Amino acid sequence: MATFVGNSDLPVSLKLEIIPVLDLRATKRFTFQKGRTVEVRLDCFNSMNASPVQSIVVRSGSTFGQATASAGGGQNGTGLTPPRLFQLGGTFGF
Repeated sequence: MATFVGNSDLPVSLKLEIIPVLDLRATKRFTFQKGRTVEVRLDCFNSMNASPVQSIVVRSGSTFGQATASAGGGQNGTGLTPPRLFQLGGTFGF
């Protein structure tokens, strides 16, 4: 017995909401004697903590229209936008 899997609707006919992602960076540079510098950075990714769906299932079945949960669905494998993340970094120049 053969199984046929097909799209239940044209993929271009399904619209996802706009992803309102805002990334921020704060930097402070300190200058010391002999031209040495220290720079401290704080990055905030997805600062508004938006979590809209990035990809949905377009194949017919019980999961049609739901967020994908495969490895290829979104940046974190869930089809959702990754959560708010902070990163602290720095550089030393001489």
